[in-house]
Amino acid sequence: LPKDTDRLKFINNVLNTISDTKNIFRIEGVTHELGLEGCRLAHIKANIAAINHGSQYYIIAEDDIQPLVESSEITKFIENSTQFKPDLVLFEQGQDLEKNIDLVKETENMYRIFGGGNNTGCYMCSREFGIKLVKHWLAHPRQHVDHSWQKLWKTHKVYNSIQVSNLGNV
Repeated sequence: LPKDTDRLKFINNVLNTISDTKNIFRIEGVTHELGLEGCRLAHIKANIAAINHGSQYYIIAEDDIQPLVESSEITKFIENSTQFKPDLVLFEQGQDLEKNIDLVKETENMYRIFGGGNNTGCYMCSREFGIKLVKHWLAHPRQHVDHSWQKLWKTHKVYNSIQVSNLGNV
């Protein structure tokens, strides 16, 4: 939100170590009397902007994400993740999330996730899945995005990496 100037400065510094700044776009948050509704609308807005940008994949990162590994590790993980042709890759997770979610190991450090957990703090999305995600969120008002998007996970390729589970915490 415009009032969060410290958070904007912080996230710009974080993202500038990971990506070329010409590829970073700020999407202003949405203020709503219901916080979960503001969050939902902000994620819809950010995904629509990314979809309209036209890239095959894009990353949405909230402004309070805190990377816990080196930028080079994050960049390598992003590049490796695209080899799986994922619909969605979660780059953030809560502490010990792997104990609370439905995972299937596919490689040494890539896990297919079918449900559980939450966290829309930082994720990579394919353009095609982003369109489905926006339609889903539009059809489910007053439901928190952290939870409602899980309805799509069983029928789509959604991944997480336990090895780099410390990509970020909020």
